[in-house]
Amino acid sequence: MTIKNTLSKKYGFLIFFQGLIVLSISIYTITFFLYIGDIIELCRVSDDYTLLIVSIVSYLFFWFYSISFISIVNFLFKLDDTKKNFEGLKTSYYENKQIKEEYYYKDGKKNGKWILYYYNGQIEEKRNYKDGKEDGKRTWYNETGQIVGESNYKDEKLDGKYTYYYENGQIREDKNYKDGIEDGEKTSYYENGQIKNKVNYKDGNPISTKED
Repeated sequence: MTIKNTLSKKYGFLIFFQGLIVLSISIYTITFFLYIGDIIELCRVSDDYTLLIVSIVSYLFFWFYSISFISIVNFLFKLDDTKKNFEGLKTSYYENKQIKEEYYYKDGKKNGKWILYYYNGQIEEKRNYKDGKEDGKRTWYNETGQIVGESNYKDEKLDGKYTYYYENGQIREDKNYKDGIEDGEKTSYYENGQIKNKVNYKDGNPISTKED
């Protein structure tokens, strides 16, 4: 799998600063509790608690901003690791170690070919993706490798010709889609290749039928 030069590789020095901040928190906390008693006593004698308030508020602000910085960096690196896991070729397997599916990611989105396999190793389905959306030809097969159907997608919607086949390879049904809606002529066939009927669709609704 290909890994890009992502944030955690470009800005690895942030880990060093995280370590410095953790060390600073430890030193600041130890110093604060070592001298807080003296500050309280000084304020009690002078009857002015401004120094105590400023010390406590400064300590809390330091804690808040330090923890915020650490949390943000950790979140960004975790997000970056997630992105790494979605870059390039990804493969999953059945229990018998046979490939189950293969697909490509680019910038965290499906991009390119997606192939699903049967348990016996034969291809079950092929798809194409563009920027995370199904786009292009989809073909699916039976377990012997014979084509069962073909369709086309555009922006995740059926668009264009959609064809089903009989086991003998003859076309069973031909239809058309436009923007995800059946549109145009649908032709059904018998197994011997003869036309069974024709139906015309407009915006998903049948408008005429012809029996042969």
